[in-house]
Amino acid sequence: MEKYIVDILTPDKVVTKNIEAQNITVSTVKGEVNVLANHTHFITNLLTGLLIVRNGSDVKHFSVEKGICKILGNKITILSSSTFSKGEIDVEATSSEIEEIKSTLNKTDLMTDSAIDSLYSRLEVLDSHLRLSNL
Repeated sequence: MEKYIVDILTPDKVVTKNIEAQNITVSTVKGEVNVLANHTHFITNLLTGLLIVRNGSDVKHFSVEKGICKILGNKITILSSSTFSKGEIDVEATSSEIEEIKSTLNKTDLMTDSAIDSLYSRLEVLDSHLRLSNL
């Protein structure tokens, strides 16, 4: 079976480079996309969520915060605001931050819409971290 080479990058680090994959699953603005061998060239915006990289029985999971997925030939490049692997997630700190944000969202009468939106965006990221840690 043909394979892809996958790079996952953020503005401040190379998360992983040149890993082989038979397919990947990403959450995009148009829904979840499963990229198989010989996929057409493709560039799409990513949503915050999980990225799954499969190579036979080897499966790697990542939490991805918004970004871009580019497929060109046998190369897949994921560019995201932040990306974490399972081992990087501090479940206790993540859960604590979620509770703080939820508490803040219970009293939004003096907050701007952009501040509220920012908190909901952060909740999406933290939720993807918890989902990753539960895999």
